[in-house]
Amino acid sequence: MLWYLGISNAAPMSMPEWSRAGTRYRPIRVGGGTDWQPHVDSTLRCAVPTAPPDAVVLDARGRDEYLGAALYGEARGGHVPGARHLAWDTFFERESGAYDSDALARHLEALGVARDSLIVCYCTGGVRSAYLTIRLRQAGFARAANDDGGMWAYSATDAPLATGGE
Repeated sequence: MLWYLGISNAAPMSMPEWSRAGTRYRPIRVGGGTDWQPHVDSTLRCAVPTAPPDAVVLDARGRDEYLGAALYGEARGGHVPGARHLAWDTFFERESGAYDSDALARHLEALGVARDSLIVCYCTGGVRSAYLTIRLRQAGFARAANDDGGMWAYSATDAPLATGGE
């Protein structure tokens, strides 16, 4: 995650969005040497097992994964008890490539999630949850964080898992 390394002006962008913005792809030549140093933003990471009890936990995986019906390398199936299901692509318009951050914010506010809540996102291995984390931050949820170990790490322990509906 570029944001994690201190590059917070980066944003996910689909090819249709890229084209609509009038940007053309062209190779660039990279010169040697740089004085850039990463400035790690540790607030972007939070492991579910170490999250405070009042944290909102979001499962960014598909519904079958959340319910425990599909495994992708996890030791066990299911979801973190108390986690709410919000697939990473819920507000992503595949045809246009647009992401509706306003709808995301309205959805969470309707669930009673305050913008200043600590929100910990997880998926299988941290990729989809990283995407959701950045989209949450862009929507004004400044304390959104990613559990980059995801279910691969969580399910490998004896931590409790829930299966079935929400």
